[in-house]
Amino acid sequence: MAMLTCPQGHRWQPVIDGNALTTDFRVPCPECGSLVQVVAPDDGPALVGGETGSYSAPLERRQEGSAAPHQEASRPVIPGYEILGELGRGGMGVVYKARQVRLHRMVALKMILAGSHAGTQDQERFRSEAEAVARLQHPNIVQIHEIGDVDGLPFFSLEYLEGGSLSQKLNGTPLPSREAAQLVETLARAMEAAHQCGIIHRDLKPANILLQDPRPWLDNNKSSALQGETGRQGDKIAKRVSLSPCLPVSLSECVPKITDFGLAKRLDSFAGQTQIGAIMGTPSYMAPEQASGKIREIGPAADVYALGAILYETLTGRPPFRAETPVDTILQVISDEPVPPSRLRPRIPRDLETICLKCLQKDPRKRYSSAQALADDLHFFLHDEPIRARPVGWPGRLWRWAKRNPGVARLTAALAFILIAVTAGALVAAFRFNRVAEEAQESRKNAEGLSEENRQKVYAARIKVAHQAWEIGDTGRTLELLDSLLPETGQEDLRGFEWHYLWHLCHSDRFTLAGHEGPVRCVAYSPDGKALSCLGCPGRGLCRIGDDQSTCYKCVPRSGQPGAGLRPSFPRGRA
Repeated sequence: MAMLTCPQGHRWQPVIDGNALTTDFRVPCPECGSLVQVVAPDDGPALVGGETGSYSAPLERRQEGSAAPHQEASRPVIPGYEILGELGRGGMGVVYKARQVRLHRMVALKMILAGSHAGTQDQERFRSEAEAVARLQHPNIVQIHEIGDVDGLPFFSLEYLEGGSLSQKLNGTPLPSREAAQLVETLARAMEAAHQCGIIHRDLKPANILLQDPRPWLDNNKSSALQGETGRQGDKIAKRVSLSPCLPVSLSECVPKITDFGLAKRLDSFAGQTQIGAIMGTPSYMAPEQASGKIREIGPAADVYALGAILYETLTGRPPFRAETPVDTILQVISDEPVPPSRLRPRIPRDLETICLKCLQKDPRKRYSSAQALADDLHFFLHDEPIRARPVGWPGRLWRWAKRNPGVARLTAALAFILIAVTAGALVAAFRFNRVAEEAQESRKNAEGLSEENRQKVYAARIKVAHQAWEIGDTGRTLELLDSLLPETGQEDLRGFEWHYLWHLCHSDRFTLAGHEGPVRCVAYSPDGKALSCLGCPGRGLCRIGDDQSTCYKCVPRSGQPGAGLRPSFPRGRA
């Protein structure tokens, strides 16, 4: 039998019934899931083609005694089942597509990969998987039909899902945000049911999420329709129909179901098959405690982490961690922080990114407390309600960065300490300088206050003296004292009503009396205040205050000398 090649370049030996070589059918690639069309006429080479192109290769009928792997002769013989082909294989088991003869239904038949060479530990783990699946009854978990053994080797049959796996459906293409949230919410509720039964999956990933086409199965319908047909031609048609996949139209139309509980852990069992320090699972989707080999710390939080990794891939088209080798990937899982999904796809809603990153926390205590809590938050997001998770602030991000880069963190901390010390010193010096400046300013204010107080005392004293000078008729002294109280530039003006009153008295109603040829030596008012007598060198004169005319009288010397000892006087002896 010839090797087949898919459009991705994978080559493998198909498992095909020789009676089906006269028909045309499609065979899935075991590596990537791409469908390859095989046309095998009775007399000519078979044509092998993919979905996007066609290829040709000689396809020979199987010869007896051929040593090629995955041959018809290498298929196991299970009573009650007809093996139709291999669906896939993992590290421990191989899954065949089979038809349960008595019930006329398609099933997935799983057996130990090592066959008769399997050890006791492998057989125990295989039986544990069967027991774990048998304990779970949920519409989003692949159901088990039968458990048995043949020649001492265990097997069990599961429901067969035609839609392929989530990994094949994604193929590096992200989903719309709401569709991704709805998918992971469904898976989270299924895992909550498993956790309630005491089962931890420990290997959740897109390849272990199978899709059920909600449309009627073509295989079952056709098999039932062909049940009554006999002869070689009827068998060939039935085999051709059974190998024709019924692909779903879109992911939203499919029902996701969790499968492959080969690494499942029972919480009520303390004697597990996994040794402490052993790393089991898929590196890109395993939790940090699982990647570190801390088996006893693995609990429901590990499945919550894996659900977050699945949500991350459905949003971005890639898992949160993926390196060139599994070891490098494990190191990233343990020490690195995932790139926020919004950096890869800016349109991802912030709340959905917060939910995803909370699932991917390194510390299990900082993740969702249960898969149910995760499902509830996704439900809140889908119904535009506030979510319970909160984004990590900058202190948390800084602490994580320091843990990832201890050397750079120490250097940065030292530089920051020096900068803070210098800044603190400058602030202290500035504070002290301001304190000294404030004290100097306060001293100046106190001195100015004292000076101002002294000015007020001097002002009051001089006003008093000026008033006394005014009372004795010394106008010049009064004006001199008033002038000394004028404020200088920048000084407060202390002048009040008293100053202006005295100033007004010294300058009120001034007028000039004319008629004297020389200087006036003495002046006297009349008793009634209506006349003014003045004495000068030439003689004496009398003026009427307020009159434009002046009346002069003769100067009468008091002694024999003219003008000596004279004083102003009024008629009738009134001075």
